[in-house]
Amino acid sequence: MTTWTTSPRSPSPVGRRRRRLGGGRRPDILCTLGSAVLALAALGLAACGDPTSAPRPVPPELAALPSLPDRVSDAPVPRGVERPVRELTLAFVGEVRGEIEPCGCPTLPYGGFERRERLLDQLQAREAVVHLDAGELLVKGLVTTTPKERTERARAVLRLSRDVGVAAWAPGPTDLLALGVDGLLDVASGRLPGPPPVS
Repeated sequence: MTTWTTSPRSPSPVGRRRRRLGGGRRPDILCTLGSAVLALAALGLAACGDPTSAPRPVPPELAALPSLPDRVSDAPVPRGVERPVRELTLAFVGEVRGEIEPCGCPTLPYGGFERRERLLDQLQAREAVVHLDAGELLVKGLVTTTPKERTERARAVLRLSRDVGVAAWAPGPTDLLALGVDGLLDVASGRLPGPPPVS
């Protein structure tokens, strides 16, 4: 084993550096690490084995497969009674966010239950309509309203949604904040008036 020393009278910076790095033990550590890496590589190669010696799957014989059924008849299948085509309109609404009246925007003022009811009445006079609500229905503002105001508005919006004919409502995260789980269960059971919630 080689040791690196320096004379006390003339300290060498090279000697100090070598002592700090572990002196003569450094080559021993490198040999140990190298041996460990080689041993692991040998074990890995032994575990892999020869890929050509593994048994290959054998496809089944065609005779072992079940036969196809015989053709029953070449005659055409009779069609049912011809009925007139009926149009169905899906009316989607979403992110009402507790707005009962039109939004008041200067351009394209959307919203309002009265406006929606008139439009749905016009559609239903011509064709069948299914009215669906995609959620985020109840809450106008979490910060700008008190909990009592949020609850009152949520109940009013639920009742109005039922009155305009919403067939199904998919509650969103803020709807859950407005009603809670118990409130949603009350709507689903009919104890609280509103459209049927679906999820």
